[in-house]
Parts: sequence; structure tokens; C-alpha cells
Amino acid sequence: MTVRPAPLQPLVFASVVFSFLGLAAPDRAHACACCDGGDDAEVLGFTDTDAALVERHGMQSCQALDRLEVWRAESTAPVRCFDLQGADPNRGRRCEDWAYADNFDRPAATGHPRLRVFPRAPRYVSPDDIRATLTRYDATATAPGAAGSGDADEEDDEVSFTHTLIVEVRTATGFQRVASMDLSVGAPERFDDEEEDEEEEPTDEDLAPWLPPPDAIEVRVAVSPGGANLVVLVKGFDAAPGMGHFPTEVRPGVARGLDGARLLTTVPAAALAVASPDAAPQVDEAHAPGTVARFNRLALTAHRARDYASAARGWAGLLAAAPDDANVRYNLACALARLDQPERALDLLRDLQRQAGAGCTRCRERLTRARRDPDLASVRALPGFRELNQAARGAR
Repeated sequence: MTVRPAPLQPLVFASVVFSFLGLAAPDRAHACACCDGGDDAEVLGFTDTDAALVERHGMQSCQALDRLEVWRAESTAPVRCFDLQGADPNRGRRCEDWAYADNFDRPAATGHPRLRVFPRAPRYVSPDDIRATLTRYDATATAPGAAGSGDADEEDDEVSFTHTLIVEVRTATGFQRVASMDLSVGAPERFDDEEEDEEEEPTDEDLAPWLPPPDAIEVRVAVSPGGANLVVLVKGFDAAPGMGHFPTEVRPGVARGLDGARLLTTVPAAALAVASPDAAPQVDEAHAPGTVARFNRLALTAHRARDYASAARGWAGLLAAAPDDANVRYNLACALARLDQPERALDLLRDLQRQAGAGCTRCRERLTRARRDPDLASVRALPGFRELNQAARGAR
């Protein structure tokens, strides 16, 4: 297997830093997230004693911020930073002394947009043992003035939302870790076809279902060579106006799925990704009731806004997680038909017909609706739809 080499200067310089720190020659895992300026992060490697790891950071639009961060096991912040562009790049400095440009936060473990969990695993783990699942994404609304005792300022009429992202990491050896990321943003954009009464204030119950999930979240789990430690990197941004977002090239493909772990080059690391609407979380009725319904509403929002591509991606991801859900299959057919892909939409309707033959009542209801649904006008023009319709009538 060939591995695309990184730019020469960072790797050469990283080797000097590794030698200075007494680190083993690093393997390379790439994890990229962009935050309004394009923040790049690479996990370069672990120490030979499994006690620490080194990451390289830089801004795509501001190379002067290139640096190396050293993280130790069970740490909540980097313990040492190296300025790759500084006058003395071999000399480490305290990360809190880092000179940052305006509007950029200092390195932090729990700050937005990046969350790191670097626990000490009680047993040996390997990349194949790791599984990460988006178990919950909560959004709670706080009315203006609710936090204080006095009345809210008349001009402060926005409802604030607290987002809690819970990522659970499990291994086959029994190790478990739950990572939590809390984000607070202002009132999100709402997409609603119905006109609202100008004098009617929206309630928390009205707003919450339309709260967009993160535009993209990526979870990367890297295991140290000795298997004693692992690092969980959770990256992502909210889709609310004014917040950052992942670039297209790092969004996971629907086909890969939530739990599709894979090795990154030769580094003992597993990459697991969740995104919405580009992919959907794994549906587990035991701990995530209503997941399909919630993400289905988000895809419907995109469909109503005539963003059929996003709607199709959302429903495709949901279909992978819930292949027996008739509504999701039907809705995906509608989105594909709007994207001038009537043949693919027809294939999905044929799947519904097969499920209807196995006793799926809702599948029969969807097929009946397909005869008059404006989304499926291009499908009804196909000879295959007429045959499908006749077969459905004969099966009654």
C-alpha cells in the first residue's frame, strides 16, 4: 500500500521535535476540521512509552500559527507547544503562553470546536476493537431572562439553545468512555412553509424540532502502539448561522456508515464519522428512541426548502440505519425523483412493494400515495411504474 507523504518541512521538523522529546518515530493519522479559518490537526504519533501523543496544528489561511502540541495521558489540555514558524522552533513553550491572533481561542480540551478525551485504557485495545456511536444529541431552549431573577431586556428577545453531544466509545475488551461536548448558540434559522402570526411568539416546543444538528461531526479514535492508551477526538460545528463548518472533502460518505471503522495509513487508529444530514446515527431502540423520526424531520425540512440533494443524503443515511422504515424509503424515492433520477426512485418503490407483500401495511399505504404524489410525477411516466401499480392493485 502506498501512502501519500506529507509536506517535507513539517515532517523533517517534527522529527527534530520528536528527537528532542524522546519520542518514537511517528506514524501519521490525518484529522482535519475547519473553523472559519481552516484549522488543520494531525495526530503525528505516540511516545514509545504510551505516555503522550503529539499533534500538529495550523491554520490553512495563516501559516504563522503552525505548531506542535504534546498531550499526556489523562490530560485535559496540551502540556507543551512548539512554534514551527518561530525563531527557535526546537524550544517548547507553555501552551498558555501561545501568542494567538485575534478571534482565535487558546488550546483547550473542552472548548468549542474541539473535544479531546485521552483516557488510560485499563486493558489492551486495538483499532478493530473500537466502536463509537452518537448516542444522543440534545438541544434545550432557554427563554430570555430565565437564568436571572429580573426581567429580560426588551431588546434581548432571542432564545438561546444549549446543545449536548454525547459520544460513547466502546471496545471489545470491555473499555467504555463517554465524551460530552456542550455548545451554546443563539436562536437557529427556522425553515417552515407556513406563515406565522407576527404577534405570536414561538414557544420552546415549536423551536426545538427545527433546531439543526451539527453540520458535520467527526470522531477519530487513535490507539497507542502499546495499546495502553487511546485518544478520542471529536470535531464539528453547529449548522446555526455564523458558526463554522467542515469542508466538503472531510464529510463522511453515506456508504461508509456510522460504525465503519478503518485504519488510517499505518497508524493504529480507527476513524468513525457521524454527520447530518449526510449520514445518520445508528438506530438502537434500546437507547435512542425516536432517532429515525428526528432525523427524518430534518431531511423533510431540506426537502421543503427544495434542497433535494441534502434531503436525499439524509434519507439515504437513515435508510442504511433503518432499512425497514417505509417512510424513509418512500421519502428518499421522492427526493431522487426531484433530482431527475426516476429509475432509482422506482427501484425504491419496488422495494416497498416487496415489503408490502410480506405484510407491511404502511408500505401499501405509501404505494397508494405514490399514484398522486407530485414529487413522483417523473416516476409515474415510466413503464415500470404502471406495471408496479397494476401489480399492487392485483395484490389487494
